[in-house]
Amino acid sequence: MNVLIIDDEPIKKEMIAFNIKSIDPTANIIGVSNYQEAIQFISENTEYIDLILLDWCFPADNLYSSRARYGMGRHVLSNMKLQGINIRVVICTDDQVSINREEYPFVDGILTFNKTLLFKKNLEKYINQGQEEQEDIKVRTLKQMNSGYKRRKSSQPWWMK
Repeated sequence: MNVLIIDDEPIKKEMIAFNIKSIDPTANIIGVSNYQEAIQFISENTEYIDLILLDWCFPADNLYSSRARYGMGRHVLSNMKLQGINIRVVICTDDQVSINREEYPFVDGILTFNKTLLFKKNLEKYINQGQEEQEDIKVRTLKQMNSGYKRRKSSQPWWMK
């Protein structure tokens, strides 16, 4: 199994890799730490990647001055959808994230880092899901937060107004 980890924190990346290796010792794991590297690697190696473990908050580029930005994971998902890439994605984050499963059908679920043993058990379900047929795994998705602001959708693009 070939796994791509997109995360900017080296300790978290090593913990995920350690858990994957304990589940599947033959797994090939590659890690990238920013949006530019992730998009380039995914575009060039689409047919070789079996699973992507995606953090939700990481830098956009590899400059030393760039800070992690919340929601960069959604940019990766949108880029994959735009390019027609259909690789299984599991979001591994500390943040509370909501995903529209109809918009991104290739997202299997969300793992949080609150309990290490529970994290490994859930990660094992996702890894084994791609290797053998199992019964349906129920994934708990978070409800979208309603901020109260609703943008009026126009029939005209903004640059034609």
